[in-house]
Amino acid sequence: LGVSSHQIDEASRGFSMRFEGPLDMRMDQASGELTAATILNEWSAAEIADVLWRHGEERLSRPLSRALVAARPLRSTAQLASVVKAAQPGAPKELTKRAARVFQALRIEVNAEMDELEAILAAAASLVRPGGRLAVMSYHSLEDRRVKR
Repeated sequence: LGVSSHQIDEASRGFSMRFEGPLDMRMDQASGELTAATILNEWSAAEIADVLWRHGEERLSRPLSRALVAARPLRSTAQLASVVKAAQPGAPKELTKRAARVFQALRIEVNAEMDELEAILAAAASLVRPGGRLAVMSYHSLEDRRVKR
């Protein structure tokens, strides 16, 4: 589940705040029209806040979304990280974690990752024999909660 280090290390994918890149975040850049740039530059502050809360569990989703809308047009990962870190005060480590949650939330929304996870789990359940086990490695609490249901 999730994104690989290869995808994160490729700046043109827009997954990482460590590299200047476009706000893409699509797993498959050949398919799908929704990008992080579309969400950030076209969606309302309320819609963005919902994404940050639902997929990033970001408790400051509302003020962050207002800051992101005010900073439009957002064009790069570096600009996104800068706006998020400047939007609310905090210790440097907390600001980095907050930005990581925003990046995660946008990536999950762009790629409909929770919908994909639900589909995979439903399909896998039909493949496992009665009494059998299914092993799933999850990397954050959103995935973990769904897998454990």
